[in-house]
Amino acid sequence: MAATSAPAGAHASRRTVVSVEHLRTLTARQAVAQLAGDEDGAWDTGAVRYGLDTFRIVYRTVDPHGRPTTAVHRAGPAAQR
Repeated sequence: MAATSAPAGAHASRRTVVSVEHLRTLTARQAVAQLAGDEDGAWDTGAVRYGLDTFRIVYRTVDPHGRPTTAVHRAGPAAQR
């Protein structure tokens, strides 16, 4: 992860990663099956060439009112909800 500096006036805790959790590893075949079963969108599964890893990333941010909070990002296709 590359270090970045916050723009002037940005909340300092906005870019702080709290934790990163590896969820699972998928082979290319498993990724195709996962994408094909995704109810949220039509994926071009013919473009899948490699496997992948999925992660849950928890980070500090601010809410719409500027109050500090944490958020969760799940990275990967149809990441576990």
